[in-house]
Amino acid sequence: AADASAEAGGGAGGSSSRGGSGGDPGGSGPPDEPSDPLPGLIPYLIPALHALNKGLVCAAVDPSRRDLTCTMADVGFLTFLGSLAAAVAAVGAGGPLAIAVVKVGLGHMVLETLVNGVVLPAVRNPAKGAHSRTLRPGIWAHHLLATLAFLAVLRSGQYAGEAAMLTATECSVALPPAFREARRAGRLEGPFGRAVPALLLTA
Repeated sequence: AADASAEAGGGAGGSSSRGGSGGDPGGSGPPDEPSDPLPGLIPYLIPALHALNKGLVCAAVDPSRRDLTCTMADVGFLTFLGSLAAAVAAVGAGGPLAIAVVKVGLGHMVLETLVNGVVLPAVRNPAKGAHSRTLRPGIWAHHLLATLAFLAVLRSGQYAGEAAMLTATECSVALPPAFREARRAGRLEGPFGRAVPALLLTA
């Protein structure tokens, strides 16, 4: 009886050591939650640095070139953000990495609205031929709706993957300014002039 009791006790001890530690991958505890790749305010520093660099360059250039400079700075940033969002959506990463994309997108929407719609028009100098017009009503609406959508995703913690897929559309951000500049330069004739509208319709 003593031997049987000892064996039973040893078996119990063995099972307890196998399933006890939460760090043991074979344990019965819940799996660890994925860590946030960009915690806290770090995602918002990325668009903040972009806004700072854009403002610096726009303040330095000739006022007649300020609008185009501002547009090209945003095209570069949004092309990168759209490409990153497309990569995140392609691999099906709808968790923390998609949330990081949403946070960066939210920060950019807010700062782009402030810089392009408020700051640059405030420093325009008509005497020197500055443009720096305020945003068109359609762009104001786009920025407002995008900001609200990003906030809703962050508040609910859901649909981050879908938000990344929508953010991926920024990959085509260069098409509208390319069409506008081609029209101003009288280059809408010929192959280039036909290619840009075709790409706009495709996008």
